[in-house]
Amino acid sequence: MDTQVMPGDRVMKLKEKLFQSKVKLSCERLKYLLQSYQETDGLSPVLRRAKAFEKILSGRTIYIDDNPVVGTLTEYDLGVQPYTENSSDWMIKESAFSTALGKGDVSEEDERLLFEAVNYFKGKDTFSRAVEAWSQKHKGVSYLELRETGIMIDIVHTPMGRTCPDYGKVLSKGLNGIIGEAKHKLNTLPICSLEAYRQSEFLNAAIIACQAVIGWANRYAALAEEMARKETNNQRKKELHRIAETCRWVPANPARDFYEAVQSFWFTHLAVSIEHLGPGISPGRFPQYMYPFYKKAKEQGRITEEEAIELLELLFLKFVTLMRFLPGGVFEQNQGNMFQNISLGGTSGDKDATNEMDFLLLEAQKRVRSIQPTLSVLYHDKLSEELLLKAAELVSTGLGMPAFFNDALNIQRLIDHGASPEDARNYAILGCVEAGFSHAASTMHGGGLNMAKMLEFALNNGKDPLTGKQIGPQTGEATAFRSYSELHEAVRKQVQYFMPLRCDFQYTVNALNAEFLPLPFNSALVDDCIQTGKSMGQGGARYSMDGCGPVGTIDLADSLAAVKKLVFEEKSLSMAQLLEALHSNFEGKEELRHLLLGAPKYGNDGDYVEPIAREWYDIFYEEHQKFKDYLGRPAKPFALSVSWHPVLGTKTGALPSGRKARESLADGTVSPCAGQDREGPTAVIRSASMVIDTTQYASSLLNMKFHPSSLRSVAGRKQLIALIKTYMDMGGHHVQFNVVSGDTLKDAQLHPQKHRDLIVRVAGFSAYFVQLDPKVQNEIIKRTEFRF
Repeated sequence: MDTQVMPGDRVMKLKEKLFQSKVKLSCERLKYLLQSYQETDGLSPVLRRAKAFEKILSGRTIYIDDNPVVGTLTEYDLGVQPYTENSSDWMIKESAFSTALGKGDVSEEDERLLFEAVNYFKGKDTFSRAVEAWSQKHKGVSYLELRETGIMIDIVHTPMGRTCPDYGKVLSKGLNGIIGEAKHKLNTLPICSLEAYRQSEFLNAAIIACQAVIGWANRYAALAEEMARKETNNQRKKELHRIAETCRWVPANPARDFYEAVQSFWFTHLAVSIEHLGPGISPGRFPQYMYPFYKKAKEQGRITEEEAIELLELLFLKFVTLMRFLPGGVFEQNQGNMFQNISLGGTSGDKDATNEMDFLLLEAQKRVRSIQPTLSVLYHDKLSEELLLKAAELVSTGLGMPAFFNDALNIQRLIDHGASPEDARNYAILGCVEAGFSHAASTMHGGGLNMAKMLEFALNNGKDPLTGKQIGPQTGEATAFRSYSELHEAVRKQVQYFMPLRCDFQYTVNALNAEFLPLPFNSALVDDCIQTGKSMGQGGARYSMDGCGPVGTIDLADSLAAVKKLVFEEKSLSMAQLLEALHSNFEGKEELRHLLLGAPKYGNDGDYVEPIAREWYDIFYEEHQKFKDYLGRPAKPFALSVSWHPVLGTKTGALPSGRKARESLADGTVSPCAGQDREGPTAVIRSASMVIDTTQYASSLLNMKFHPSSLRSVAGRKQLIALIKTYMDMGGHHVQFNVVSGDTLKDAQLHPQKHRDLIVRVAGFSAYFVQLDPKVQNEIIKRTEFRF
């Protein structure tokens, strides 16, 4: 049995303080945003955004606590801030709200500021503008109805995310170096060109934003100096002087040691988040750009391994404090997670890129047990067994980390998407499980289309059986279908009808965000934006990663397989009998439901359902590719479910798979429906490797659950590594593990206070189990629990 090394007293006290802190809504950002917008009326959007960013950073409350890594999102230990410019109407109804760390409160003063901001942005926020523009094109169709009936899901109420800024550039050049690049580009522009004028506005905005971050860091330096003057404890005084010296130097200048590199990284990450706190702002290849600073400091005797681990633990606690203010429905979709993903392993050229920092990160997470950041291993066949065992050791703790990704596949996927080999090899995991470009692509929103609902509409001639409303196109009465191919065609017609509605809305929001809410600071840290003089949303970024994805495809496949076999092949069940059972939610039809449950199911290494699932992933891709993104670039769908599957499940009726109405849909994208994988873990990975073209999609997601006893020994962990290797060799993209017993999870539901730090893997993220929505908790409990 491994000996668990606990964090030091400082880390434990800070972690306990976070657990004890109440989440609060902060409207300081809104106060300065409104002041700036009133002062800059008439300027271009990019300059207005830069000046607002500058005013926010120069005016917001700052403080320094016992964490030597300084900087917070708000004036509270645990605070969230509204982004009313993105979406606002819903906010005045949220007197209490949910976050990844519990319920939050709003003070009377913040409520007043929030109401003022909502009124200011009423009808002008990008969500409202998008609904209006979309509705003009799709007359007679209600966006709200599509969302409320579970046809599609979106995350457009919040700023766009899934990006990886160039943290390494800040560490090596400093923001002054980036400002110098922008000024040099400005000096080369002609003076008689409209395009050059627009470029100059962006470049000036980028300079203002970078200077604002430097000024903000200097405010922390001044505060530390003031605190040091009053401090009587010599050790604390020395630490405050070091904080002051560090904040005077970084991020303005290149970091000189590991501590400065950590602080510079955090200032950069936090500033990007203050500008736009979208999901999936990921540190990316953190070990690659941080290791040189650690290596140099260690060789000079300025830091020990234990000191570096503690500094990483302290940084991890900072990650946890980044949370979003979300509508209740959107919180259900992602449980408030921020998807801050650090990529470990991978390759550099044709060599393994692993270094000592990868091991330190795994050890730090093992000790501090934090839900953020997410750790991901970029697996390839040259990874050392030492790293894999270290990763498996962390998996065995039950944190749901790290997840494992197929390095060679992702590199080839990005090359096929038009990337250079160098950019492709430097990829990182963004958000949940998407393989994306390190500091070379624009931000994006993602959304999902409920594929199980497409079958519901096809079986009910376009009506939603839960509401009785005619929402989809009329594709024929199901009782008139004489063959499986007729049902298949009806489902496809439903997809063809709803796909443009889904894509149009997402790309409309993205276009409006690019026009009215550009990101000058984040864009300054994205390849080609300064060179082209354009923000990343307006085409400055080298690559695009826009797209949406299917949810419930495995439910669709299991259901179609049951209908195909029982109704059309064996004829042991009539379509009329099936429809009657579905409409009654199998009330009094248990024998018929048993028959449906006994039909072939995905996840058992079969050859009946898997080809059906593969076909529908191919169909979704084919239909998706008919639409380009808002800048006319090719889009790429992703395949994941976040926690959309239980949310959409509550809006989906009974299915021919035997699933009852309003139960969760299958998690991930290649995970079996809960409890339907009966042939063991090897059968699951064989099925998962068959069903999706992982070069077409930006991601896929496989969840597996093991009993803790399976991984307590080194032998058990080696079996897990062998399973991962086999799946990757088969062409699998991603796999992640929950290592927790069902009994523990059930006890946590009954006695949450006893399990407040119990962490589980939900989808592409880990979360505190007791903070999850009960629907999500129940779905995780129902997942098949394997043992080696």
